Amino acid sequence: MIKQTKLHRLLCGLYSLLILLYGGVFNPAYADADKTVFTIGVIMDESAGENLDKEVNRYALFVEELSVLTEGEFTLHFPASKRFSGVLSNQQIKAHLSALQHDKDVDMVLALGWQSSQIVAKSPELLKPTFAPFIPNTELLGLLPRDQRSGIKHLNYLSAETQLKDTLKAFQGVAGFTRLAVLVDEGNYNFVSSATHRAVKKAAELGIELVFIAHSRADENLIAKIPQNIEAVMITALPNLSDNSKKALVEGLITRNLPSFNWMGNVTVKQGVLMSTRQPSDLHRLARRNALNMQAVLRGGLASEQTVFFDERAQLTLNMRTARAIGLSLDFDLLNSAVLLHEKPEDKLLSISLSSVAKAAVQSNLPILLGKLGVDAAATHIREARSILFPKLTGDISYVQANADHPFVEIGLNAEKRTQLAIRLEQVLFSERSLANLAIQKHLLIAEKAQQQALELDIVQGASTTFLNILIAQTQHEILLNNLKLTQAHLVLAKNREAAGAVNIADVYRWQSEQARARQQVLLAASFVEQAQDALNLILHRPISSRFSLQSASLDDPSLFILHKSVLGLISNERDFEKMSQFFVEEGLRAAPELTGLVSQINAQSRQLQSEQRGAWLPDIGLFGEVAEVVDETLAQSRFGLNISLEDERTWQAGIRLSLPLFEGGARHARVERSKLNLQQMSTRQTFARENIEQGIRQQMHAIHASYPAIKLSKQAAESARQSYEIVKDNYSNGTLSVTAMLDAQTASIAAEQGAAKAVYTFLIDLMKLQRSVGHFDFFLSELDHQGFAKRLTEHMAHAEKQKIEETQ
Repeated sequence: MIKQTKLHRLLCGLYSLLILLYGGVFNPAYADADKTVFTIGVIMDESAGENLDKEVNRYALFVEELSVLTEGEFTLHFPASKRFSGVLSNQQIKAHLSALQHDKDVDMVLALGWQSSQIVAKSPELLKPTFAPFIPNTELLGLLPRDQRSGIKHLNYLSAETQLKDTLKAFQGVAGFTRLAVLVDEGNYNFVSSATHRAVKKAAELGIELVFIAHSRADENLIAKIPQNIEAVMITALPNLSDNSKKALVEGLITRNLPSFNWMGNVTVKQGVLMSTRQPSDLHRLARRNALNMQAVLRGGLASEQTVFFDERAQLTLNMRTARAIGLSLDFDLLNSAVLLHEKPEDKLLSISLSSVAKAAVQSNLPILLGKLGVDAAATHIREARSILFPKLTGDISYVQANADHPFVEIGLNAEKRTQLAIRLEQVLFSERSLANLAIQKHLLIAEKAQQQALELDIVQGASTTFLNILIAQTQHEILLNNLKLTQAHLVLAKNREAAGAVNIADVYRWQSEQARARQQVLLAASFVEQAQDALNLILHRPISSRFSLQSASLDDPSLFILHKSVLGLISNERDFEKMSQFFVEEGLRAAPELTGLVSQINAQSRQLQSEQRGAWLPDIGLFGEVAEVVDETLAQSRFGLNISLEDERTWQAGIRLSLPLFEGGARHARVERSKLNLQQMSTRQTFARENIEQGIRQQMHAIHASYPAIKLSKQAAESARQSYEIVKDNYSNGTLSVTAMLDAQTASIAAEQGAAKAVYTFLIDLMKLQRSVGHFDFFLSELDHQGFAKRLTEHMAHAEKQKIEETQ
């Protein structure tokens, strides 16, 4: 059963009162003023529990709307004996209609179906008020409404005035065809043959040739009946078509690459038809409009004097899976204004969550990988500095040739040619400079690692923030897309009201302007989504054009320990909030890699200063030794008989060396002063870094203090704005409010909805900033780490409370 709200009943009552005043409640042409019990006969194309689209029980819906509307005013009976199904047969529907018209126990007749409504509307004579709410177009059926009334005794019908020409234009704009097959039920085709001739003429004005293909059997192969030169197919109501035949029809159309359109048919876009402009929700509004007309007649009005036009909110729906299957490329404007089914290809997209993005960033981000290489490079400096303290062994091969007329060569003291092998061993016993360099490189490696940790924290924050920004952008895009659809519906309403003379053309222009602006917003929002996804791909070192499925982030994320209720509960308590802020400051100062890096740099600079000061009185001490052998030697013939050959002779030498710079021209003093100044500079930088970290943590705590309560408040604001919008929309539809008021309400509602959708993600972004300032992310903490964090927080809060009590005593 359809649930009815008090607001719905109130609005229906107000609307029916207007109809009562307009339709002439005092007109006695129908019934006794005192009569309150009525029997209503029903004719359906099918049985009561069936519908062409299988989504809504049409009989139950229409009966419920009328019963709720007239509750307390009339007693209505819908006896099963007065309810007939034509089983989709024109002859049976006509027979049932005649029987109900002559049944003295029946006060009204309701036709619930496209087929039965058309038969009622074309009946030569009606004996009692009869309602046919399913008329697609009055012009095609040859009906001639006057002043939006049927003008036919005892007849009220409802027509959305779905213009075939407009529908063909929309379909042709997407598919681009000149020969169109129209699949129709054989019974309807034979009954309204005149309508088909009018349709052919309308299509010809657009350069389209219509080819009607009639269907009758449940298992009929309709694909085989479609000529090969057909370029597109329009599907109307095919009540006899079985589910298997529907599936075969859709698959056959896709196989033949034929664009398809559901024009009030029962083969839907969900089932694989390419497109449609029909909204299922309009059936509820149609039932309500019919109930209002029937109520007016029950009160004494004439059926022929009730409104016959129904404002159907056309909304283009596209099956993107079908579009891809038939190779159809669609314009961006069309995609941004339509409801898209299966928008993304069915390829299994990588599903990522907030925590998985953070971890993937640490593993794959290129700057992080580059930083790790830098850390590895810094580690080699330590090995290089340490190597100086180990023995150094040098091998030497030398060849020396002197001029033959050299005096020492002539007398035989020096060889003219000599080849010598030597091995030299050196060992540093003590070197202040080398020891200092080794210590300095160790400190610098710690600083390099701290810098790498800070980089990883920055990348994790960037990745998680970008992830949340994608969620924000996707949500904003959906909201703006819905706003565009609402604006398009209001534009249709404005056009209809302008055509009826209820408003001037200015309203239409205003909505057209708003529609253009809404489309711009949708396009801009869509670009933000794509840009954010590209940015995340860059952070994760994935192909920039690749896409992924994002898991929604929420306050219940188990990987975020800091969101534990016991922690969040402190945010609403000012006293405990300050204590918790101080705790996070202490945590941040303890864990901040920036401070760790600065401390290491200060230690390195201190060691450098110490080394420069010691260098004035600590010498470098080293041992050395060498073994050499002449393997080949050529001596000149000495006239003095002094030829002394060292060939194959082995020589050695060993010693100790002490080195101490005695005077460097003031260079040592300059180095000492420079080291002192650098040390003071780093100490000042450390103080500033501590203050900056504390300020950053407190800033993020203040941000969270505002963004967390804003989640609840923004939801309340969105709900209030939505309710206000609904009231203004109803009044605008009734003509009691201006387009300006409508636009203001819609803008306020959209803004509030955007704020509510963004609130949770904004809080999570603030949380990511806080965790970055504190120096660690919950994603990477083990259960033991979480327990330690909770213990430290509990102890800090208890200690702070104890101090507070002591201060007040």
